Amino acid sequence: MAGKQRRDCMDSCSQSNLHLRLLSAPISGTIAALTGGPTIAVIKAFVDLPVRLLRVIIASVVSFSPVVGSANTSPARLGKLA
Repeated sequence: MAGKQRRDCMDSCSQSNLHLRLLSAPISGTIAALTGGPTIAVIKAFVDLPVRLLRVIIASVVSFSPVVGSANTSPARLGKLA
């Protein structure tokens, strides 16, 4: 019975409005921060880690994409640099 309830919950979450979910996340986070106080600091460490990892991945992709793209292109197609 618990598996069916979980599946129903996941189905309703995936069918909910994206705008509603995007707006409810910061609101619920603000409420949790205001009511939770110091206990939220423990959770914050686990939330910051994936965000920092995503920043590292995005920075490396953005900085290496032009380098790899120009390395795979023939010099004749690159054109004049000056």
